[in-house]
Amino acid sequence: KEMLTRLACVVGLLSLSFVLCRGEDPPPRPPTYVQNVNHSGWAHDFCGAAGRWSSGAVPLDEGLNGETITVAFFDDHHATENGSYVPGFHYMVLDAVAKRAGFSFEIMQQVAIPDESHTDLLERTVLQADLAAGVWTSLPKRRMKGINTIFALQDMSYRLVTIQSFQEPTQIEQLLEFAAPFHLEVWILTVFGCVFTAAVYWFFERSVNSDDLDQPNIPRNLERSMFLSTALATGGGGFAPKTTPGRVMVVSWTLVLLILMNSYTANLASFLVATPNPITPVSAFSDAKAQKVSMCLKDQDAEWDEMAKLYPDMVPSFVGATNSSDKLDKLTNGDCVVALFAASDWDDAQGLPENANCNFVTVGDPIKSLYAGWAYAMESLNGGPSCAEFMADVVSLHLGEMDQEGEISRLWQRFLAEDSQVNCQAQGGGGGGGGNDPLDLSNVGGAFVFHLILSGIAVLAHVIGTCAVLKEPALPEIEEANSGGKAPGDIEMARAKAQSPDTMLADLQAQVDRLSDMATAQSATMSDFLKLLENKYVNKANVKIRLQPKKKEGAKGPLPPIASPPPATSK
Repeated sequence: KEMLTRLACVVGLLSLSFVLCRGEDPPPRPPTYVQNVNHSGWAHDFCGAAGRWSSGAVPLDEGLNGETITVAFFDDHHATENGSYVPGFHYMVLDAVAKRAGFSFEIMQQVAIPDESHTDLLERTVLQADLAAGVWTSLPKRRMKGINTIFALQDMSYRLVTIQSFQEPTQIEQLLEFAAPFHLEVWILTVFGCVFTAAVYWFFERSVNSDDLDQPNIPRNLERSMFLSTALATGGGGFAPKTTPGRVMVVSWTLVLLILMNSYTANLASFLVATPNPITPVSAFSDAKAQKVSMCLKDQDAEWDEMAKLYPDMVPSFVGATNSSDKLDKLTNGDCVVALFAASDWDDAQGLPENANCNFVTVGDPIKSLYAGWAYAMESLNGGPSCAEFMADVVSLHLGEMDQEGEISRLWQRFLAEDSQVNCQAQGGGGGGGGNDPLDLSNVGGAFVFHLILSGIAVLAHVIGTCAVLKEPALPEIEEANSGGKAPGDIEMARAKAQSPDTMLADLQAQVDRLSDMATAQSATMSDFLKLLENKYVNKANVKIRLQPKKKEGAKGPLPPIASPPPATSK
């Protein structure tokens, strides 16, 4: 029992350590709601806390320790109608600041009055609450009213969003996708390199390399060299050089091919699986302005007023929308070509169901850089002391530290992950491409078609060459010898009889000279050579020729005499 108890304690401690070391934030505290807030003056007075700080009793970061702050929320969905808790981004940030600074907060849910401007709504709110959470920009007319903002919490720069499409490649383009890794000039240079290497290799090896260049004439040897050069590029063969220049040439060309083939292999995979480039109706705000395309903006909002003031000539092309979902719907339906989004709003809108296909994209640079944060009322708004600036300074201090530590960015990503219904990053960045689909014949079929065409050309050339040989006129005595099943010697006799005497003598004399040279070079006896020649031609053809070969220059002494041929036998 004692061992089991200790084991249970160890397991419990390990479980607790695992929970504490996960690095996840605990859930925010449930808020305290303030119903029917109707302060006659300031929501809270922070002058006592400011006095403790000014006297040196507490540091600035602890200046709000023990205080209570009333915070107004608008569309931040921190709670549902039945009271269940659903945190929003601003509530998560407020809860983190409250834990760091040691203050508590109560929430006032603010509702706009119909036809009320945002500035009027903000002015009415900061007279009832200490802070107005949300994305409030610091505008000159608001500062003149005594409304200020603390810490640039969110990026609200105006971005242009449009719908993107993808052009499907044609069948020819799909068949030729195997050639996509290289530009045309690279392919041309590769072919030229094969031809150049073949010609230079033939020049170096033509007189010494009977293994690679074993053909009877120059064109055939050049063809053979071209084949070896191309086979080396494709891995189907290679050279066997016997000269030093030839070896250097082969090593150099092999190095070039190594670079080319590795580059081709590395690029081919990315080209075959890459998502096609999207096509958008405009590429920047300047295009939208020049073309005066329709633009969706949030109706009765600061972005509408700001864009109307900056670009009055574009007002006729403005299309009103109620929210981000409505903007995406209007883009899909073609009611507008582009839509204006604040940067943070666009981050949130990408997770809406309307973007299920991830076919919306931002174009161009931000139209206007703008940052927003929480708002509060300065003392000049009501004319009474409240030390609200002290409260704003303490909150701003903690927000700045959280921003440097990356906590605000982490809370924003956490909010997007919890709030988003669509994950475009998991779909490869969006939009209609088939980059992750398995490869099929439409991608690599062009290589097979190319090989089939070349094979057909080779077969056709072979058939034509064979037919040309078969159509040559045959000698009748040779045909008779072939049809009668005669021995090869009889066929040679038939060919000899079919030729004219002068032609036959000239051919035999040429063979005598050639064979005499060979016999001399190989140190063969002339008598054996002449006997062989006489038995092969003279006795069978019954033709008298000059059997004494010409005396070579530099030869010493007479040639050996020619022996009499043996008598013919029946065999």
